[in-house]
Amino acid sequence: MSARTAREAVRDAYLAAGLPAHVHAQPPSAITPPAVIVVPGDPYYDPTSIGDAVLVELTLRITIFASRGDTTFELDELEQLAARAMAALPNGHTVGPLSRPSRVQLDDSGELFALSASFDTTTRIDALEASP
Repeated sequence: MSARTAREAVRDAYLAAGLPAHVHAQPPSAITPPAVIVVPGDPYYDPTSIGDAVLVELTLRITIFASRGDTTFELDELEQLAARAMAALPNGHTVGPLSRPSRVQLDDSGELFALSASFDTTTRIDALEASP
């Protein structure tokens, strides 16, 4: 499995769960809220070699963006999306703490209310799949 495949698996789980947001496995060129974006976390790869296999603890981060509106609505929407996103993660993921919601500046299109969370999964990364 590649890191991209791992991000896409999370995106697909969110889509299958009917998460009421635009869901992306990488940053889109433009964000249409509400949105959930799955990106590399930090540390991204934590490899362990076992014989010929390389097991990697992969850290991913989701960032959740609320629709534009009043702050009360935005906070409620973020909390509901975060709860549904955590519940929809496939088995084998360990979820870390969620960040404090804050305003995020998006280029010239204004600000959105957002929060993020990181989660870890352990997967086998095939050396051929990890190459560009």
